[in-house]
Amino acid sequence: MEGVTIFCQAMVGGFRKEDVIEYIENLEAEKENLKLALEDSTLKLNESMEEIEEEKEMA
Repeated sequence: MEGVTIFCQAMVGGFRKEDVIEYIENLEAEKENLKLALEDSTLKLNESMEEIEEEKEMA
């Protein structure tokens, strides 16, 4: 079941702190990876758009 997170219950109410911290760290790492991928895609798109504009100017 991808996308579903199950935290272990602590002995006295709530969830295990370590599980929650690990989950947050994983989310932060995933967010950073997505941010880098978006920046890379944006850069490639801008480069492609510049190439198209240059080709249009030459024609």
